Amino acid sequence: MDKPILLAGAPFLELYGARGVSYYFPLGIGYLASYLEKHGRTVRIIAESEGTDVYDELAAAIQTGEHLFVGISAMTPAFPAAVRLAKIVRRHAPGTPVVLGGPHASAMGASILAEQDEFDFLCVGEGEITALELAGALAAQRTDFGDIRGLVWRDADGKVVANPPREFHAELDDFPLPARHLVDFDKFSLHSHVSLGQGRGATIVTGRGCPFGCIFCSAHLTSGRKPRFHSDDYVIGEIRLLRDRYGIRYLFLEDDTFTAVRERVRRLCRRITDEKLGVTLGCFSRVDVFDEELAGLLRDAGFRLVIFGIESGVPEVLEKIRKGISLDKARQAIDLCRSHGIKSFASFVVGFPFETRELIARTIDFGKGLDASVITFNPFVPFPGTPLFDPARHKPAAPDGWAKFLTTDEPPFDITPDTPARELKAMVDRAHVAYYLRPKRLLGILRDTRSLSDLAALGKSFLTMLRRSVL
Repeated sequence: MDKPILLAGAPFLELYGARGVSYYFPLGIGYLASYLEKHGRTVRIIAESEGTDVYDELAAAIQTGEHLFVGISAMTPAFPAAVRLAKIVRRHAPGTPVVLGGPHASAMGASILAEQDEFDFLCVGEGEITALELAGALAAQRTDFGDIRGLVWRDADGKVVANPPREFHAELDDFPLPARHLVDFDKFSLHSHVSLGQGRGATIVTGRGCPFGCIFCSAHLTSGRKPRFHSDDYVIGEIRLLRDRYGIRYLFLEDDTFTAVRERVRRLCRRITDEKLGVTLGCFSRVDVFDEELAGLLRDAGFRLVIFGIESGVPEVLEKIRKGISLDKARQAIDLCRSHGIKSFASFVVGFPFETRELIARTIDFGKGLDASVITFNPFVPFPGTPLFDPARHKPAAPDGWAKFLTTDEPPFDITPDTPARELKAMVDRAHVAYYLRPKRLLGILRDTRSLSDLAALGKSFLTMLRRSVL
């Protein structure tokens, strides 16, 4: 009998404290699991969810029998948790290979294996095919993995070997629907500021890859820059499955920019409209592709939330970060959402290395003046794998330091020339408090909150912002 594969998502929600976060099903390892299952492998998923302690679950699972390998997926702030999980495997099943994948592995590459002996392999980039080929090699008890693209490994002498990168797979439908059947899906949900009180929510991905070149974003590391899409039939089938099997009534599309290719948006929205799927939807867009036609298509298909990464209210900053948008387009996009009955979510990043306090204040003033339904000002964090990450300055001395790489908290170090990290976070908190204390915004939040737990989380989040806003 073939050994099973154990996949775990490194937990990270504890890093956010009382900020009203929710447990999302991890689509990344969900796709990995389904692709491995498609090719005959037995897989188990352990993911952070309501009432689940990932560390205890992994310790118990790893002792139930031998595993072909344990795969751990981690974003950058979750890397310390990934190290802790790997140590659990080492303690309870020292002969089991440990594989690290996800954004942090793709960004840092071979340096992780050079510094952390808890991991045996890294999957860099898109992981489905790499993981399947690694599973075949391990099952055959191979010791040379040089032919597996996208893999970082150690040879017999302990030397770290980084294989050539793997091309991003063109035919996304070759990857089956995420393996939600491997978890108790009732333990996952969306927070009310995303689901808008529309009922039980979930996330899907209809395409991968973002053609835009924002210099602070690392999404291209795991999904590429060239847009690739699931077929319309695949997307409609996934929506129906989530609606009929799991009772989902709200779906947020996690594509980096769902609206990047207009003709596909036209076709898919019309099909969703014609088939009367009865779900409410949300997505990411860009203000420079959002116009009257697109707003109407999204509204008719049931979209009630669009998130825009506007990033800055200063033209010079937008140019430096290669955002490629104008402030007029930002205003128009928010206005179009309002006129079509769609809630708008405007997201900004403040505290770039070349920003002054005055430029940060201009972005905050611009954002507050948009009158978007939801707004966030996120302190800039130089994530690895982006042009603004300087290893000599930004890489933590120890793995635990990566836990500070959160866009919702005080940055891990001073970045801007005249605004210390603590003061930058206080500016952001003051802006949020001032914006959401407006009666219109406050009533909107309360109207969209459908549970006491969400209300309690929002209250704690607001009190935290209020406390931190006073230096």
